[in-house]
Amino acid sequence: MSEITLSSRGLKNIPPCLLYDDFAFHIGDFTYSCNKVFASFISPIISQILKSDPLCNSFTIGCLSDSHNDMNAFTDVLNLMSGDSILLNESNVDYVMLIAEKLGNSELASLVKREAPQLTRRNVITRLLRRSNLSLNISEEIDFIASNFIEFDEQELELLGPSVLKSVFLSQKLKIQSEDWLLSLINRLVELFGDKYKCLFSCVRFTDVSENDMELFLGRLNVDDIDGPLWAALKDRFSQSTMKAGNKGRNSKNNNNSNENLINSKANISTTIAPSKPETLTGLLAYIKEQFPDNKISSIIKVSSSPFNPQNPPENAIDFAKEDSKYFESNDQEGSWIMLDFGKMRVSVTHYALKTWFWGPNFQHLKSWTLEGSDDGNEWAELDSRDNEDSLNDALAFRRFKCQINVSCRYIRLRSTDTDHSGTNLLILNTFELYGRLIA
Repeated sequence: MSEITLSSRGLKNIPPCLLYDDFAFHIGDFTYSCNKVFASFISPIISQILKSDPLCNSFTIGCLSDSHNDMNAFTDVLNLMSGDSILLNESNVDYVMLIAEKLGNSELASLVKREAPQLTRRNVITRLLRRSNLSLNISEEIDFIASNFIEFDEQELELLGPSVLKSVFLSQKLKIQSEDWLLSLINRLVELFGDKYKCLFSCVRFTDVSENDMELFLGRLNVDDIDGPLWAALKDRFSQSTMKAGNKGRNSKNNNNSNENLINSKANISTTIAPSKPETLTGLLAYIKEQFPDNKISSIIKVSSSPFNPQNPPENAIDFAKEDSKYFESNDQEGSWIMLDFGKMRVSVTHYALKTWFWGPNFQHLKSWTLEGSDDGNEWAELDSRDNEDSLNDALAFRRFKCQINVSCRYIRLRSTDTDHSGTNLLILNTFELYGRLIA
């Protein structure tokens, strides 16, 4: 047996007189009127809204302006409702992608991604900056720059800014001549463009820097320049030198991580927090934050994840002071995950809570996952798992789940096990919270 389908070109055959305009898209001062049937065809989000509220007659799209590019791209996308085609080019491809995301049309987003102009040495920076301004995922552009990094000069790198450059330096695709070369480049960026580029020093693998360049770097380094990330990068080099010398000096204990020092400053922060009624996001992570009000929670609990969108890092998922517009967003790859490392502390999790981001039903909301615990980061125990869970398929949906087993763990990992409600492998979370026992 063979399966066949008809394309959307047949929409052109519908006489306009049969479908009156009873729906409107609003973008700034611009209004585009159409029929609800066509609006539902182009936007799964609108389709879901109309199922629950048939009287809804408009949809406002934020993050778009009334600029020429935005309006032309939006008009092109809506012309798809009539069976027309879109010609993608460098000037409109990212706007079309943004509109596809705002409409919740994962099919269109996949087509745009597949047909988008290929990244090149000439267009990648412009493309990255445009997508960044539109709050689109820039991981592909970052990896491209990282894999061709030595081809870019300082003036081009200055366009990226220190935040994006840091993501480039941390990319697994980064190719450089040597760590000495990278250290020298960062020194030049600081000299040319200012102290804001000093944050990049923490990306250098100082264990591979030559003794001569290390001496030069330390000779220029001011104590005020040493923040947590730079100290962590330097510590491995100092430990290496100490082991070679064979003398631990007057302090025989090894250096502790910054989070361990903070925890040691408290006599006892062990506690047990059970889920409350009505449900709230006040659990173990919120409690730890209360114990260290002058520090970010991510400086106490180490947060890591599978490759992610640098604009939406994993730390956002445990930042309880953030706005609802901030969230964690992984790259679109199978088995995406987010992990919490409690260091010297241990947790026995009885329940956990997840809160989705601000887009509506059938968007990138977690559907199937497993919650895992480990004491060494290698052997994992499954604490809970969910398949085809519908309770998170909505904007800012908050649900609490009970673990099937309870064990004492250093690491807690939430891992996606299937595509989300829009068919992608993105892991997007507004908030991740735990309940149970904290042992410190």
